Amino acid sequence: MKKSVLISLVLIALGAGMVAYAKCAAY
Repeated sequence: MKKSVLISLVLIALGAGMVAYAKCAAY
């Protein structure tokens, strides 16, 4: 697996986590 692919997956996971946290904080 290329590092660039792994890094992109990590960034996507962080983005999804932040979005989920923002939704939970909104309520």
